[in-house]
Parts: sequence; structure tokens; C-alpha cells
Amino acid sequence: MATADLEGRFRQANPALSCMLGYSAEELTQLCYLDIVHVDDREECERQSRAAAAGEISDLQLEGRFLRKSGDPIWLRLNISPMRGRDGRVLYTLGIIEKIDERRHAEEALQQVNEHLEQRIEERTLRLSASEARLQAHFQNSPDWLTLFRATKDGAFIYEDLNPATELAYGLTRDQVIGRRLEEVLGLEQAQLPLRHMWACLRTGENQRYIARRTMAGVTRTIDVLFVLVPERHDGETFIIAYLAGTNTRRVRRALSAVFGGAISKDTVSRVWRKVKADWDAWSSRS
Repeated sequence: MATADLEGRFRQANPALSCMLGYSAEELTQLCYLDIVHVDDREECERQSRAAAAGEISDLQLEGRFLRKSGDPIWLRLNISPMRGRDGRVLYTLGIIEKIDERRHAEEALQQVNEHLEQRIEERTLRLSASEARLQAHFQNSPDWLTLFRATKDGAFIYEDLNPATELAYGLTRDQVIGRRLEEVLGLEQAQLPLRHMWACLRTGENQRYIARRTMAGVTRTIDVLFVLVPERHDGETFIIAYLAGTNTRRVRRALSAVFGGAISKDTVSRVWRKVKADWDAWSSRS
């Protein structure tokens, strides 16, 4: 605790403040308190102390760095009140001083950690954006048929996304397919076989495979399709991936990531792929 005149010069200082700053009480009375304020905080302290001395502020609270006699900085919090005479004029100021070194150092350390984390997040976001752009480019250019379905509560399967290779096979544009039910695109009769396998995939969580002859866009071919349930929900909804089984495994694995556009984690994609690969190898060995 200390008192200071209207010029900011110490009038009295208690032993606790003397010990805190490393000055004797006599030495402090030879100083203006601004003499021991850190140069970076001096302007703000001076502005506020003038307002307190003028009586413009009834109680002033400020935090700043001060300098010990050794020159080492110390963080202090000051509560300054103007002391008035009977006529209401301010005679001097009374300051209650609290050491807040540990708290401010902890705050600074936390700020540095936050800044470091923000930098790491920004760098990771940039890397993920670049990675997603590459994956999306692969999805768009992949020759494999890849389709993402959303399962509704009433048992329908809605086209959520498909790549250009699937558009070409269907003979339909993406805009003609997205948002429509499977049977609306394939026709009610041809949709029955894939629907049974998709319901089984949804019910059991197991991959489902079927082989059939199909005429699509005027071309008749044998298709070998695998349905995979995505184990991670997105916005509370369930998704199923359909792709032409037996295609290049590396391309399919990369495209599984791209088909979600970053909505599903890479760990989930890896789990999906490991499950697909194990089932595909098992089916192939029985063929």
C-alpha cells in the first residue's frame, strides 16, 4: 500500500511494497511512481493516474509492468482512490498494490499456446484443403463407378453423390440423379435387387455384393456391385457407398475419401476400406 501526491510522487509506502519492489521506504519517497513503470505501459498509466488525481475517476484499477530496483520487471495491479478534504478537493491518492506476476505469466503462456495452436490449425486447414482438392479431382477423374446413397427413415435410398464415370454409365447427368430415389433412376423392377442388398447392408452392417446383367444407356454389361455401410454418421444420417467391385484397389480407396468431400474422417475411410478389402478377398477366394 502507498500514498502519492497529485504529481504521482510517493508520500508513504508500507514495508510490503518496499519488499516487493526492492526499495526502502525512504528511497520510494524520492521517486514518482511513473519512474518505476515499464516504458511500454507508462503512457496508459500516466493517462489514468491524471484522471484519478483530478477526481474524474472515483476508483481506478489498472494492471501494468513495473520495475524493481534491480531492473527486473514485475506485474502489479493497482487500485487507486482519490482522497478528498472537507471541501471536496483531492488531496492525494491512495493505492492498494497487488502482485500478479504468476497470473500474468500464466496468461502469457496460455496465449502463446493458443497462438501456436491457431497456427497449427491454420496450417492443417491449408493442408487438408489441398488434400481434399486432390481427392476431389481424383473422384471426378476416376474411371471407377462410385455412388453415395443416403438412407432415409422410411427405407428409401437417395442419391447423394456420384462421379462422372457413373453419370456416363447411367446416361444421365448428375443433376438428373442427385436427390432422387434409387427406383426413380433405375426403374422399379431393376431397383429391386440392389434395394434388397442395400436393406441388408443397413440392417446387418455387413458389406453386400451382387452380380447382374444390366442394360444402361443402351449398353448391356455384367456389373459386379458392392455396397458398404459407412460406420460414421454425418449430421445424424446414415450413408451407403456403392461401387463397381474388383476395380483398382488404390483408386477405390482414394475415391472413398473423395466421395465424402471431407465430411467423413480419414480413419473411417480406412476402416471402411479394410472391411471392403477383407470381404472382397473372401468372395474372390470362393469364386
